[in-house]
Amino acid sequence: MSDARKTSKRKVPLRRTLVRTALILVYVGLMVLVFVFGKGHTLLVDNKDVAGTDLRAYSLVKITVDNLKPSEETKGDRDMFKIKGQKHRIVLEVPGDPNKIVRYVTIPMGSEIVLLSIPKLAAGQDPFETFVPAEAVTPDREAQSFTSAGSGEATTPSAEVPVLPTP
Repeated sequence: MSDARKTSKRKVPLRRTLVRTALILVYVGLMVLVFVFGKGHTLLVDNKDVAGTDLRAYSLVKITVDNLKPSEETKGDRDMFKIKGQKHRIVLEVPGDPNKIVRYVTIPMGSEIVLLSIPKLAAGQDPFETFVPAEAVTPDREAQSFTSAGSGEATTPSAEVPVLPTP
């Protein structure tokens, strides 16, 4: 009887360890799935000429991202789509052209805001461009003092009031 007790005592910790390890792997797998498929992105779709190439913007194009509401863009327009996940289907429809351009794109990992060039996408090139948001206040303009109208006193801009660059 003592041998049976020793083997059963040895199997329980091993079994318990295997179950715990399996649960940890399941939790880690669920976290990865939620991160990849549930992560939200802002997709900026840009219909502008590509500098340095012969790729030109469409004069009018209808853009559909996944099953979201389609957007019509004219030359020089930019539109925004809120999307979730990494892989997306983009359909381009040009008025007067019976063929639709269908492309599948994968959003780069770690990107919150992605800029997608329509001419590059239609040409089959890498459509993503670096998006740099415009700064409302530049460091050299922060230190300047401003005179408020009518008071004649110099004031510095506060954090709530954005300073617009002068032309």
